[in-house]
Amino acid sequence: MLFLLTVLIISAIAAFNVAKKNGGWQELLRLIRHTPSTAGVAVVHGNLVQPSELLHSRPLYFVPMGRQAISLQSLADYYDKKFEIHVSVLHEVPLESGACLPTRNQCVAEEMILATKRANPKIAADPDATIIILTDEDLYARSLGWDWTYSFYSNYRFGVISTRRLDPTFWRDPPNEAWKLASTHQYLTSYIAYLYFHVPRSYDPTSIMYQPLTPR
Repeated sequence: MLFLLTVLIISAIAAFNVAKKNGGWQELLRLIRHTPSTAGVAVVHGNLVQPSELLHSRPLYFVPMGRQAISLQSLADYYDKKFEIHVSVLHEVPLESGACLPTRNQCVAEEMILATKRANPKIAADPDATIIILTDEDLYARSLGWDWTYSFYSNYRFGVISTRRLDPTFWRDPPNEAWKLASTHQYLTSYIAYLYFHVPRSYDPTSIMYQPLTPR
């Protein structure tokens, strides 16, 4: 029994080190996603929330920063048409010199949020406003301690989503624009649900509210 416990502890430490070295748990889950499943667990889903049940009278904003792979206006139109959620697209916020690190070829999520707040002080000061930054720059967050991340949020009102690693070509897979767009919708919908509608996280791994979220 002691031997088995020791093996489990060593395995857990090894998994943690691999995850941290290669981009955090999201990278570990990405690798798992590409591994064929040999077993399944039946999941009992609760009742689905309908768009009409969600109150959305507060302001919601998309902000472009850096390179863009998908038109933000097309994303705003998607949510307006599909869920009747009005999204305002703000002017692009330039990437400041300290927001990206050339040595890492990445931008810092926290710095991008701070730059957006400075560029839109009235909106940032509105406690009812939700701002989601979108970028095609590769992203990492200092506070997470990972090598990279798909996304990051702060104060339950400000979020950043990177489409860079949502592109299959980043992983040297064949181009697939439909997959990239679907993955972007997946992350955006999760962030809108969590930051804007305050839908709680889920322990159901098939739910879009499951954490950590990884593209599928």
